[in-house]
Amino acid sequence: MKIVIFGTGKIYARYKENIKNLQIVSITDNDNKKHGMKIGGIEIVSPYEVKYDECHYVVIMTEYYREIKRQLLDMDVPESKIIAYTQIGELLNLRMLVDTDKGPIELRNWMEYSDNVRSQKRIMLISHNFSYSGVPVVMMNMAKVLKKMGYKVVVAGVTGGCFIRELKKEKIDCIFGIDIFYGGKQFLEVISRFYMVIVSTITLTGVIAEISKIKVPVLWWIHESEESFYKACRFMIINDRIHLFACANRVESMLRKYVERGKEIEKLYYCIPDNKKDIQFDDMSEKVTFAIIGSICHRKAQDILAQAISLLPAKYRDQFELLVIGNTIAVDEDYWKPVEKKFLQMKEVTITGELSQDEIRKQYEILDVLICPSRDDPMPVVVTEAMMYNKACIVSENVGQAEFIREQENGFVFPNENADELSERIIWVMENREKLPEIGQAARQIYEHNFTEEALQKRMAEIIGDLCS
Repeated sequence: MKIVIFGTGKIYARYKENIKNLQIVSITDNDNKKHGMKIGGIEIVSPYEVKYDECHYVVIMTEYYREIKRQLLDMDVPESKIIAYTQIGELLNLRMLVDTDKGPIELRNWMEYSDNVRSQKRIMLISHNFSYSGVPVVMMNMAKVLKKMGYKVVVAGVTGGCFIRELKKEKIDCIFGIDIFYGGKQFLEVISRFYMVIVSTITLTGVIAEISKIKVPVLWWIHESEESFYKACRFMIINDRIHLFACANRVESMLRKYVERGKEIEKLYYCIPDNKKDIQFDDMSEKVTFAIIGSICHRKAQDILAQAISLLPAKYRDQFELLVIGNTIAVDEDYWKPVEKKFLQMKEVTITGELSQDEIRKQYEILDVLICPSRDDPMPVVVTEAMMYNKACIVSENVGQAEFIREQENGFVFPNENADELSERIIWVMENREKLPEIGQAARQIYEHNFTEEALQKRMAEIIGDLCS
């Protein structure tokens, strides 16, 4: 099979191994700076130099599929020859495998397989990836709740990641990497046999666009409130089968700026399991232990925390220790390197790197206070988890849980990007350490009223009843 590759950026780099056995007759890109360069001995040329009549397909390996397809059609390339990278799986006749506790099963066979009940209603959950971050965690917990409700569940990741280990540990069936499948007709044929599909994050507009072609109820559960995510979306497909749910007030407010007036947007909080009984809390140590947990990035504002620590008087620095928990490898180095340099100069700071769920639970045994200084964070799981463990939390006003917090009663809220105010709250905590147990108990009430498995199960029974009736 002879193909032309259109696009040589990050998407090509991600999938070049999938297409290495195809006969690539030409590689093209709209970037003039790349013309003349070679990939695998093949020269990158202008789209107007390609002999399209000599290939079977043109594979568009960029997220700008619609624009490039229009460009090719204007060049009289037959539409039947133009495909997206999301159709590679079907083009190569690859099998989409479900990873189960009994081994891998082809998705079509999984549809028919059940331990006891062949007519069990099936629900697919689609996450943007399987990284150790908030959305994969809440999708895993949603899957656990749906399984308890009697549904046959599979969690699919558009791209992969190490979090798949947690899904396997919980015996949740999962699919690794549907990004090269979801644009194909066979994928839609299988999806059409599901009772319901739950899609996470605003970034999956491409998945929504494909699934919107078939008659299956879709719960689009959106977790982002930063406007740049919405501006980056190439399009938003909303029809009567796509139902919008926001995880927080901040998300709902942003959604209303980008969807048609009158479109219903409902609230859906996630859940986390109540694991408080599974850990042993240390007695008060000489120092107050704080932690910041999450992705290393500008949005999570580790730089604001570093600045706040530098403002602490020396007498408080001696009573203070901080754990910085998060992946320090796959990061924006222009952001992280200056922040890391500041942290490394502080003897009271320990940078742990990325930790598993079990390893993070162990940290709660010694943790006194969680700090979440994010510039934008709709409803971070780590804050809810800390509240579940009776931990006081200091959050910025742009963190979703701020809507539940009453200052010095069940937590602390400081103005966004204000290191001075954050520093003052850290000092208050150290001066009033004896009040932390009471504040932590009040914080747990936020968890119990909004984020338990029982609360989500009740809510999902209502939603499924409405959407699938």
